[in-house]
Amino acid sequence: MVTITTVGYGDLTPVTVLGRTIATGLMVCGIALPSTGASSVASWLFERGTAHDEDAGRPGRANPTTELGQLTKEVTRLGAKISGSADAQGPPLPRERAGE
Repeated sequence: MVTITTVGYGDLTPVTVLGRTIATGLMVCGIALPSTGASSVASWLFERGTAHDEDAGRPGRANPTTELGQLTKEVTRLGAKISGSADAQGPPLPRERAGE
């Protein structure tokens, strides 16, 4: 336990079962207390980041889903416009990419 918790070299150790139990409890608490504090701070920071992401949907802020929908409509409109002008000029050029 002394090695795991890195509390010392083990030159002074408790001899009785009660002393060893108390020392083990103190070592575990010595690790648990800073860990609890660190996890609380990490949780608080994570919640702040999540709240910031939720604010993106408020008016006046950019919403990625809305922007994507608007961009999709614009690309569709431009594609139709290009197709319309290509029909007026002659047959469309062959498409070389797979899947088109």
